[in-house]
Amino acid sequence: MIEANAFTATEKMFHLDGLDQMARGFVTTFVQIVEVEIEKIYNAVVKSIYDSIGTLAGVKMPVPGAGG
Repeated sequence: MIEANAFTATEKMFHLDGLDQMARGFVTTFVQIVEVEIEKIYNAVVKSIYDSIGTLAGVKMPVPGAGG
C-alpha cells in the first residue's frame, strides 16, 4: 500500500494521527529527560557551593534538599 500510495483518506488520517502522537510523545519524553539532567546539574552546583563554603568555614553545612 505504501509503495502504491493506495491509502484512503481515512487511512491516511489514521496513520498521520498515529505519527503525530508518536512525535508528541517523543518530544514530551525528551523535554522530561532534559529537565532531569538540568536538575542534576543544578543539584551538583549547589552541593559544590555548600561543600566549598563548609570547607572554608571549617564546618559541615547541610545541603538543602539533600537527604543526608
